[in-house]
Amino acid sequence: MAQINQKTSSSDGDHYYDIQGRPAYGVQIPKVREMGYLPSPSTILKVMSKPGINIWFNQIVAQTALEMADELKANFAGDLKEAGKQVVIAAKEKGREPMNLGTRIHSQAEDILKGKDPVLGDPYSVGIADYCTMNVIRTEWIERNVRYLSPDIAYAGRVDALVEHQAVGLAVIDWKSSKVLRTKTGKPQPKFYDPYIMQLACYARAIEGSPQPISVGIDTKPGFEGGVYEKIWSDEEWSRGWRMFVLLYRLWCEDKKYWPHKFWANNELPPMYYEEDD
Repeated sequence: MAQINQKTSSSDGDHYYDIQGRPAYGVQIPKVREMGYLPSPSTILKVMSKPGINIWFNQIVAQTALEMADELKANFAGDLKEAGKQVVIAAKEKGREPMNLGTRIHSQAEDILKGKDPVLGDPYSVGIADYCTMNVIRTEWIERNVRYLSPDIAYAGRVDALVEHQAVGLAVIDWKSSKVLRTKTGKPQPKFYDPYIMQLACYARAIEGSPQPISVGIDTKPGFEGGVYEKIWSDEEWSRGWRMFVLLYRLWCEDKKYWPHKFWANNELPPMYYEEDD
């Protein structure tokens, strides 16, 4: 389980929305407080440290340093500080590759839910299409911003999709892409982590009818690309995810010295702004 990160960071890279649900990315916390912007669930979850991600990036840095050894020796001999800087820059670029693949997979999932045919020969597109054929009766909408405000909590975020699911009815889906681990006998062991249900619990709370949270994992492991693994979260897991998120929200508010729910406590709320689906 992730641990609380006590270090206070700037809001650079955090995601916020205005009260109508329109993105306000890149703003600093003083402007956020002034305008009453709502933090995204992912921004709030940043108060948790993620040791697994740190280990993964350290491994990339070490691998990159070994790959660049000859180049560093030739160009930065005697300047260890600059050599280290170049390694980190190259490692960050390499680390973007999984993120770019994840973006591509999300785009393909969006196309499939819009009714487009899968791209023949592309394992991710075909795998997602097969999953949707077996499980999705109807797409209600895709890629929509939502907000949630109560006397105790306020946030906004962007949801991957709302669908009618074959097994559970109305469901909010979140696509996740990663390399799926396997046992010695080759049995897949997909992992679904606490932050997944914490974020989904937020989305479900913000949507009328509180749809069932579902995580859909897409395998990116070489040789197994496009394998799909579904996690329908139980009511107990869903409730636990929400309780954990509420605690993190309170910590986030104290850390930022900003309480969005209090800002809007006595204000009339305008309607949500929605872009028309394609």
